[in-house]
Amino acid sequence: MKVDKQTLRTIRHRPTTATGFTLLEAIVAVAIIGFALIPLVSFLSLSANELAKAAESNERSFVTQAVIAMMDPVNPVEEPSGSMPLNDKVLISWDSQQLIPPGKQIMPNSGLPGFRLSFYKVHVTVSRPISGDWFNFDMRKVGYDAIPFDASTPAP
Repeated sequence: MKVDKQTLRTIRHRPTTATGFTLLEAIVAVAIIGFALIPLVSFLSLSANELAKAAESNERSFVTQAVIAMMDPVNPVEEPSGSMPLNDKVLISWDSQQLIPPGKQIMPNSGLPGFRLSFYKVHVTVSRPISGDWFNFDMRKVGYDAIPFDASTPAP
């Protein structure tokens, strides 16, 4: 079979009916999709950070409530400072400062005969053994001690 020049030109310049995307079209499409996804990824990252902050705040709130409950029986007169574990992951330590000293005399009909009351500011530090101090707060507590009974003093 012999092919002449005219047939060869026709074959070379015949329009193609190929389908698909060119490389330039594919690059433009990927760029548009990439720019559209940037706000979505940013939103997801921000949401994850806010969720972590909310979880931390919630955990601190629960631990604070537990610490206040554990500090309730502590008498700052007898234990002005100390520490105790809340659980295996949290340690509580405190230091008390007297704000109002106890009265010197017995006050009959005061409702608490035989005790002297004083008021304290208690600085509580909550720490984790792995990371150290976690947070701290101040609370006010009443300290008390028994007045020694003197047999020579007449009862009111």
